[in-house]
This record gives sequence, C-alpha cells and structure tokens, in this order.
Amino acid sequence: MHAYRFRILTDEQDDFVRDVEILASQTFLDFHNYLVRLLEFNSNELASFSICNTKWYKLSEITLLDMQVEEESSDEEEQDKRNKRVKTFLMADARLRDFIEDPHQRLIYEYDFLNLKTFYLELSRIVQADNGLQYPRCVHSEGVLQKKTAVAPDAMPEDADLSLDDFGLGEGEKEFEDELDDAFLGSLSEGFEIEIDRSIEMNMDESFDQAPEDSSRA
Repeated sequence: MHAYRFRILTDEQDDFVRDVEILASQTFLDFHNYLVRLLEFNSNELASFSICNTKWYKLSEITLLDMQVEEESSDEEEQDKRNKRVKTFLMADARLRDFIEDPHQRLIYEYDFLNLKTFYLELSRIVQADNGLQYPRCVHSEGVLQKKTAVAPDAMPEDADLSLDDFGLGEGEKEFEDELDDAFLGSLSEGFEIEIDRSIEMNMDESFDQAPEDSSRA
C-alpha cells in the first residue's frame, strides 16, 4: 500500500509549510476533511481541489458538491463553451490514485469561496504506507496559519488605485507563478529531500492497480 506525501504552501505566508501524507486509495473527501481539521477551518463551507499541470493550469476540478446544472441550448457557441470547461468530479467518488499522473503532481485546494483561502500542493514523495499509522497525517509543520478576515467595503479608500495585477491577473499572474515555483524549490532545499522510488515511478499504473480499495484499515 502506497501513500502520497504532499507539500502544502500558500501565497499569503512565506513561513507556512505543511507536509501531509495520504493513502493512494483514500478519496479527496478524506483529504478535504483532514485539511479542514489541520488548518482549523469551519466545516460548513464549500471547497474544491483542482488537478493542475506544471504551470498550475487547472485541468480538472474535484468539488465537495455537484455544482453542475445541465441546460439544453441550441446555441453552438454556448455548447462549445460547455465542452471546453474542465471536467468535474465529486470528492466522495474520487480516489487520489486515479488522478495522480505525474511524480510531482500539482494540486490547488480552495476553501470558502466567499472568503477564499487558496493552497498549493505538490507531490514530493511516494512512500510505503505503515499499517500501524492513521492516514491522512501531517509529517512536517512550519509556521502558524494566520486567520484572514474579509475587508468591509467602507474600509476601502475611495481613491484606491486597483489594477488586474492586484488580483493576481494579467502580467502579475506570471510573476506569481515564478514566485511560487521558487518557494517550492526553496522550501524543499531547506532540509527536505525528495526521494521517489524509481520503480514506483516506472510502474505507477501497476502499483496503483495493486493498492487496496478499502482505506478503513489505515
């Protein structure tokens, strides 16, 4: 039985680092419930995971609830837009092993869309699970997550000069992407060594097929 170790960072705090291990056979709902406890969030807000490529571009989304509404339309343009949307899955039905395709798979975890909190996860190691341990589990922790509070509209200065870059859009998006890559490299270099069993990497599909379906034994 294998477990994935993910390094978790946020763009809002340079000193925040968490390393979490989770079984390949566990679901994203197991992962979400654990992160809510680990990060001390309320458990009554919506959340989602996004499967990303190496540039943090979202390829598919795994949601807590089914948010899709099917609408019939004869408009070809609208139909094309729906076809181009990222595929969505439910956390309760999605097992991690079915979505990990890269030895350094990247994920984005978003919680509470009205007061959004975003975390960036990267697979750093595939390890042999210990039957005597409970998963998911945190194996490394740095920094205390600061509580983000919403800014009231009245608190915004009337002459505030806002641009797309203030929201991580436009050219600022590329700069943030580079900063995030540097953050991962920097955090990994400070006493954290990536060790991936090459036999697992070369036979990832075969290893996944052998993982037990029932995660309740962990």
